[in-house]
Amino acid sequence: MAIREISLKTRLWLQTVLEHLQNWPSSVGSTIGKRRSLELSALEERVFFSASPVGAVVPDSTELVVPVQQTEVDPSTEGGQIDPLLAALEVGQAETLENSSRELVLIDSGVRDSDVLLKDLGLAAEPGRSIEVIQLDGQFNGLDQITEILAKHRNLDAVHVVSHGRESAVKLGNQWIDESELEANADTLSKWGFAFADQGDILFYGCDLAATESGQKFVNTFATLTGTDVAASTDATGATHWGGDWDLEYRVGSIESQLAFSLTAQQDYEHLLATLTVETTNDILDGDTSSITALLANKGADGVISLREAIIASNNTSGADDIFLSAGTYTLTLGSGDDSAQQGDLDILDNLTITGANAGTTIIDAAGIDRVFHVQNNSTIVSMSGLTIRGGSALNNGAGVFVDNSSTLNLTDVILTDNNGNSGDGGAIHVQGTLNLNRVLLSNNTADNGAGVYFHGADGGSLINVTISGNTATSQGAGIWTDTSITVTNSTITANNASEAGGIYQKSGTVVLTNTLIGGNTSTGPSNDVAGT
Repeated sequence: MAIREISLKTRLWLQTVLEHLQNWPSSVGSTIGKRRSLELSALEERVFFSASPVGAVVPDSTELVVPVQQTEVDPSTEGGQIDPLLAALEVGQAETLENSSRELVLIDSGVRDSDVLLKDLGLAAEPGRSIEVIQLDGQFNGLDQITEILAKHRNLDAVHVVSHGRESAVKLGNQWIDESELEANADTLSKWGFAFADQGDILFYGCDLAATESGQKFVNTFATLTGTDVAASTDATGATHWGGDWDLEYRVGSIESQLAFSLTAQQDYEHLLATLTVETTNDILDGDTSSITALLANKGADGVISLREAIIASNNTSGADDIFLSAGTYTLTLGSGDDSAQQGDLDILDNLTITGANAGTTIIDAAGIDRVFHVQNNSTIVSMSGLTIRGGSALNNGAGVFVDNSSTLNLTDVILTDNNGNSGDGGAIHVQGTLNLNRVLLSNNTADNGAGVYFHGADGGSLINVTISGNTATSQGAGIWTDTSITVTNSTITANNASEAGGIYQKSGTVVLTNTLIGGNTSTGPSNDVAGT
């Protein structure tokens, strides 16, 4: 059963409990009256786990994500047995048993096979320990989510953050939190401490967070800002047979809390809480790419991870993944014409985020052997930022990037340049799915139609703060060719050349322009800037 379903079911059940309480004997009612009233508010996606009697009265407890220890509760007994129940059910204040250790487990939605860990949490709940679980939504800002969650809590003994990590950064929701993010959110983080008891702990489980001096500085800063004791890992966290462990080696302050997961779960979990950092600019394929975890454990004879290896391992690992590129030029050299990234272009088959250092220094160059990227499979969502895509060559369907079928490509702070569509369409990008551009430059790309961007039978497009300049089409729409409805905002389309419509050629669909300059384009026909329907 999904956590959202559990929350809804629990809410409905709480209403039933209140109705029963109204009809209970006055002796019980007087006991209840001494406590503050039960507050029914909209629940987040959360589940309470405890070794207390409360586990027995959860409706249909066998359907919960995890098993809990059960003790029969007799509603006819005196009010003494109702106190633990009310303490655990005061969800408006997010309190648990008065005499229990209060702990919160935050699991990022990007953690693979999180069900294995969720199931274990019920078993890990020992007498005197009460655990609440909330899953962070991968579509939203993680710091904002946690701030909202902690605002509803008091006297927490520990918060366990289960997410992916890398050196000096941790993944929370849709963003990576590094030292700069801590500084930018210092005021917000300083308020987190109000949710904790004295000497409260925060435990980060992500791989390698404190592996370097800068990572340890991150942990120190986090502890100072939140006023908590903090623990983090200096190496891989997760499956031991992939080289991981569950030790949080670097600590600031006195960590009194146990790990959230039992020894059984630590032994059974099959993954590492890690992402992929590309370690060479060479185009090499000799590591174990059967999964991300396998590649991290076996990088091949060269002992480093290439961009191609990282993408193939991501394709073979279910769920959304992250790849990080440092500054450098990553040149493709392995053949051409393949559709699984084994050679030629880099084929992406599953949800993926690729992050470079910045567009001026992180360059992915196909060197004319093939297009650069092919985003395949329906519903695949790919995001890239801080990099340049150049040197692609294709006879059709995009020389820089081909966004296939119903897939989605999101580009932020990206340059696409010197991509040659030859006699095909879409010099920089050919779109048959959805394209979203923000702060993107498309320059010096060539094609028959749509040298900058070619939308054909696509699902839609949004261009914000985009510059399209210096592109050449032998036929129509050197800047943009479209038969799809798109929006263009705060953008400039200039100095492009085509036989017809150097700026935009609109075959069909609606083009909505807002604060956008289209001018200075040329063509051999009558329309320099815009043509079509």
